[in-house]
Formats: sequence, structure tokens, C-alpha cells
Amino acid sequence: MSGQSSFADRLIEIVAEFPSRAALAKKAGLTPSALQSYVEGAEPTRPALVALARAANVSLEWLADGRGYKQPHPSVPDGYAAIPFFDVRKAGGYVYPLFSVENAEFCYLKLEWLRCPDLTPSKLFMVEATSSLVSEIHDGELLVIDESWRTSFVASALKFPTGIYLVSRQAKLTLREVSSVADDSVELVAPGTKHRTELVRVGQEGFTLHGRVIWHARVLPVARSVPSPRRRSSD
Repeated sequence: MSGQSSFADRLIEIVAEFPSRAALAKKAGLTPSALQSYVEGAEPTRPALVALARAANVSLEWLADGRGYKQPHPSVPDGYAAIPFFDVRKAGGYVYPLFSVENAEFCYLKLEWLRCPDLTPSKLFMVEATSSLVSEIHDGELLVIDESWRTSFVASALKFPTGIYLVSRQAKLTLREVSSVADDSVELVAPGTKHRTELVRVGQEGFTLHGRVIWHARVLPVARSVPSPRRRSSD
């Protein structure tokens, strides 16, 4: 049974459907060495898992742990994104669920609702706000996070936009307004003010940027299911 196979076995299975490992790595946006390390038993990151599943057109659940259908079931309609939702409330608002694929459910949102240019759908995830230190967002609201803007890009040439970010310190998730990022330091706007700031170094007390909030609302505008395609009426 496929459920008894290892991740490396399932990865080798999908590699066999490509002309080469390099071809799969290129389509998934990964380096050949990273793909080789996964074949040899290294644990992939969640973004790498999503990228591999999409590149090979297989189910994320099947690729991650062998459960469910191998092929995506159902497929995602054009213009929608299947965005993983992590229930951080179950973990008391701590960061752990963000890195655990088996804890993800999926919500289907129209990309046009997000109104954010140059989105990479595989970089998006959803959580519930459990500790908000910004006035615009209240605890309990649903958030779409773009993890293109995360700690791994600090100290690079990438310019971080100002805005509201999901951050963690000592693994506790919080929403904070970020006014600037320079080298390995992040300038946070003090809660309830617009002019006082706090400078925090990445890694200080485990401080981490997990991504920028690009959408928030009290409830989803649609059900957590794939919209059915419309049938053409017969003449």
C-alpha cells in the first residue's frame, strides 16, 4: 500500500515521471542538490513540499505522508488558490503548527479577492489571529499570510514592505506592525502608537518574521470547498 511507503519512496515515484531529477527540481523551483537530499532522507520544508506536489500534480497529503489520493482530488479551479490553514489555537498560539503539514486543512479563495500583485500561491498560508498588537486586526480574525516576506530573506537585497506581519518571539505568535527591516534588525511600531518604535534583532529571544498579512476578515467569504464548475445549459 502507498500509505506504507516512505516520503523518499513517494518522491522517487514522482521523479520517475520526469525526464530527470533536475527537470522536477527546476519545475518545483528547487535546486537539484536540495531534491537529492530529500531523496536521501532529508526532511523537506513545508514550502518545498507544496512546490513538489504542485510541480508533479500530486496531492500534498499523499506526498507528505502517503494518505488519501495520489492525484489532487478535487483539482483547484482557475483563479483560485488552495491555501493551507493551520489551527494555531490548538497549540495555544505557538508556532509549531506552521511547520507540520499533517495539521493543515485547505481553504479555497479567489486570488482576485486578495488584491495583491505578483502573488505566489504556494507561499500563502492561513491562520487565526491569537495575539494581535495592531488595532486593525482583532483576535479571532482569519489571516492570509504571504511568507515571501520571512526571516530567511533578512540581510538580503530584498526590500521589505511596511505593514502587518506575523512574528514570533520565544515561539509565541503575535501580529506586529513593521516599519522597516535593515540587515538583521526589524523595527516594530509600539502598540497603540504610530511614532514610537522598538528595534529587535532577528534571533533575539527566537524572534522570527513568518510573513506579511495580505488579507484578514472575521469569516471566510466562501465555504471551505472547491467551487463546482458551471455547466453550460443546453439550447
